[in-house]
Amino acid sequence: MSHMQRRGTRRAGFTLIELLVVIAIIAILAAILFPVFAKAREKARQNSCINNQRQIGIAVQMYVQDHDETFMRDPGTNAWSSVLKDYNEPTIYDCPTKTGKGSNTAPEYGFNSYLFGKALGDVQTPSAAFLTADMKMDSPADNYAITNFDSQCDARHNSGLVLACVDGHVAVETFNKVTASTLSVLLDRGYDPFPAPSALFTESSTVLAPPTGNNGGKIVSSAGIAMPAGAYRTATSDPLPNIRVDADITTTAYGNYGHTMLSLYETRTTAGVSTTYNDYAAIEPRTTAIIGGISAGANVVSRLCVKDAAGVAGTATTIAQTTPMTFHLTYYILNGNYVLMTLSSDGKSWGSAAVNGADLSSCMTWPTGAPTMALYMGTNENRTAQMTTLKVSKL
Repeated sequence: MSHMQRRGTRRAGFTLIELLVVIAIIAILAAILFPVFAKAREKARQNSCINNQRQIGIAVQMYVQDHDETFMRDPGTNAWSSVLKDYNEPTIYDCPTKTGKGSNTAPEYGFNSYLFGKALGDVQTPSAAFLTADMKMDSPADNYAITNFDSQCDARHNSGLVLACVDGHVAVETFNKVTASTLSVLLDRGYDPFPAPSALFTESSTVLAPPTGNNGGKIVSSAGIAMPAGAYRTATSDPLPNIRVDADITTTAYGNYGHTMLSLYETRTTAGVSTTYNDYAAIEPRTTAIIGGISAGANVVSRLCVKDAAGVAGTATTIAQTTPMTFHLTYYILNGNYVLMTLSSDGKSWGSAAVNGADLSSCMTWPTGAPTMALYMGTNENRTAQMTTLKVSKL
């Protein structure tokens, strides 16, 4: 009897279905936990970069104190960090997220090229002044400096960009839900990537467009205002300047496809009038130019057009329509191939538009004479526009 009982007893174990269920549960848990572990690991790497850039900031401050309160000059074919070899060790230039091994001759952090050779006293807001940041390492310049914030800054820490400012503090800015240019985001968040500009030209008298009369169904322009020396080059062998242009503009060109725009690097000298309000070709006679501002219809849209060999253009965010509209327009023109236009009112951003990769060499080269700036306004109704402030600075 006992023998038969032993033969009928079922041995304990797992069925195939039970094993598959267990494996599936483990796979689900792994899928949930692995990204958490990866983010935690990247967070630790981010903290290392924060510490590295804080130490670099201290080294830069020591260098500035030892060199007449002036930032290093562009080292040319050498890395910017090689100038700091007497102030820190090479290991702080290595970002643990990158697969390479950064050093003071090949840093994995970029230096703000717009600080090269500038005096510390000329930095307007040290707490906002951009100093260093995580940099893309696919094709860095010989000096490992940042000249284009859109294409060279690398938000590699869980979509976070580690950056340091001139006053020594370090921050992390995330870009995971941002589709605008990196430069425009930094500007909107209060950073100053161009902390020591030099003024070339300021005009505070009112410039009107149209100058007189009924302008319904036309495009009208103000007389051209000569751009200052330093905002363009006179020979192709000269470097293209980096400049900023600011203008305060008020317009009643709202609805029915009105537009108000500021044009740069053109040939206009006298006020002009076109035959139709939507003849955009008549706005800018040159084949290469920069023009941008607002274009109003059912809503108001900020627009930027860069006329170069490729005819590239950018359109920014639609904004709420107000009547009349007063806005502040700013151009940043960098490296002869990048233009960012921002619009704001009462300190609030209306949006921005950027063109990256344009060829502005012919646009910014004037062997004889000087280019001009002009305010344009077009509508199929009788509207007006005026520019009350115009400022040009060299970055």
